[in-house]
Amino acid sequence: MERDPEPQAERVGASAIATDADLGPDLPTADADGAETSTRWSRTADRVSGRVRSTGPVGRAFEAFLAYAALSGVLFVRGVFAHFSSWCISGCRQDTMVYLWSFRWMPFALGNGLNPLFTTHYVWAPGGVNLVWVTTLPGPSFVLTPVTLIWGALASDNLILWLAPALAGWACYLLCNQLTSRFGPAFAGGAIFGFSSYVGHHMRGHVNLLLMFCVPIAVYLVVRRVRGRLGSRAFVVLLALTLLGQFSISTEIFVTMTLFGGAALLLALAFASKDVRRDLLATTLLIGFAYLIVFVIVSPYVLEVIRNRPPGSVRPLEANSTDPLSYVLPRSPTWLGAGTLRQITSRSLERASDDTAYVGPVLLLVVALFAWFGRRSRWTWMLLAFILVPVVFSFGPTLHVGGRGGIAMPGAALARAPVISSAFPERFPLFAWLGIAVIVSLFLAQAPGLSLWRWALVLLGAVTLAVALPSPPYRSELRVPAFFADGTYQQYLHQGETDLLLPTHVGDEMLWQEAAGFWFRQSRGYVGDAHRLGLSDRGPGIATVGDSYDVATPPISRFLRYLQQQDVATVILRAPAPRAWDDLFARLGTYGITIGGVTLYRAPPGGWPPSTQ
Repeated sequence: MERDPEPQAERVGASAIATDADLGPDLPTADADGAETSTRWSRTADRVSGRVRSTGPVGRAFEAFLAYAALSGVLFVRGVFAHFSSWCISGCRQDTMVYLWSFRWMPFALGNGLNPLFTTHYVWAPGGVNLVWVTTLPGPSFVLTPVTLIWGALASDNLILWLAPALAGWACYLLCNQLTSRFGPAFAGGAIFGFSSYVGHHMRGHVNLLLMFCVPIAVYLVVRRVRGRLGSRAFVVLLALTLLGQFSISTEIFVTMTLFGGAALLLALAFASKDVRRDLLATTLLIGFAYLIVFVIVSPYVLEVIRNRPPGSVRPLEANSTDPLSYVLPRSPTWLGAGTLRQITSRSLERASDDTAYVGPVLLLVVALFAWFGRRSRWTWMLLAFILVPVVFSFGPTLHVGGRGGIAMPGAALARAPVISSAFPERFPLFAWLGIAVIVSLFLAQAPGLSLWRWALVLLGAVTLAVALPSPPYRSELRVPAFFADGTYQQYLHQGETDLLLPTHVGDEMLWQEAAGFWFRQSRGYVGDAHRLGLSDRGPGIATVGDSYDVATPPISRFLRYLQQQDVATVILRAPAPRAWDDLFARLGTYGITIGGVTLYRAPPGGWPPSTQ
């Protein structure tokens, strides 16, 4: 029979916050579940756990990372390893093109004495564009510069997509292992976090949102400090480095982790005993020092972010908030089938591609059982309250269930706040997932020995997550016109000239410029929805239809005026260019040259004719 937890097991649950000495009685313990543990399974588990323990903590952490990396390779990267520099794991979407541009931009800017963080005149020339609201991933771009220079920007992007789930799982494993001191439960918690629906849906190519391993690392450092296992100086330095790392990846996650991390501290202070509260207050002061260091370092960047912030939210928050049903029902298409639940989930306001909230009934049952078994522990309720906070805020400013409703929610306050109003509530489940992963780990660790029914329940929950992953995988070949890929552009374009690039798909202009090694500047460029330019057709009159450019010719007077004002030397379209473009440029005194998959229209020797023509 499953015994009542011994004192060592009791320390597992409460050690989420408190020090070892304070934890005896106040622990989420398990009631006798009536499940008999198989002797054969127990002996097998003992042999496995003995081998794992013999590797030491560093070895165990490394083994966990390798296992997560292998699982990520099977789920997301299969079929791409042999074409790592030519196929996109994420499907070569428009956001991917911005990342590829950014990976190449970092070494180019540094090599040419340019500031890679702020204004560039290589996009939206000649005026340029400020990059602080563009997801240029300065930290990863810098770290992966050798990979980019040797194997190309796509290899860097694919490497992140492959390893991001593994890094998230590994970071959460460290946290869970700190709380449980047991490899198996900690590994399970890391797997739940690293392969959550949040990660699965952002594998469509949102690299800046996938690299969030700094979030559990920050919590891990706080737990170690509160438990007295990390000195104050080391804690401040390591936490500051962690925060700087997250800031260099995604300012949105940096801001939201600060918000929800603050909420976690307040909850911990509210639920803690007097002695633990004293340790928490001391740690909070050290956290403030770490943030002060970070702010001093990044303050010039922060000022640029504030100075260039878009008015209001980037997109309507109601359409980028979470439907409560999303926590229970997966969105289609998934491995469960494209239309299984479409009649119910299609009414949600959020896009299926951004649905990161699906937990599923099985893992929700695990959370409920954890709450029941640990109902006498204050730390159980602290964990549950922490999960509830991002869940409630993920509903956005108003609550919509199945597309209906409109009840005001606390998220309305965030919608009016500066900077954070641009954070999408549909991304807040990231923090709920961290709490759920910790609960899964504690749920498994509470039971002495091998509790088969608990492991079976968690495994079933993991399977329901896996089959709810977006399907099919979105890998596809990256197609770059030979004109840019083989260097032909150097024979037709003058280095440093300004060109207007008009590909078929939005974002491909960034790919073309990156493939050409920034040989030329471009008068436009997709810089993401967050930037005030975004998909703007400001200037030439080229509209967008979904993710594609409208190839219909613009009004000639407006177009000609744009070419003159931006000093455009060449207009480049993907071949074959529509006949209407040939007719338009014939009226402007020039003719197209089709070569290497593109059609070029060079300005006449005397320049573009007067715009009155």
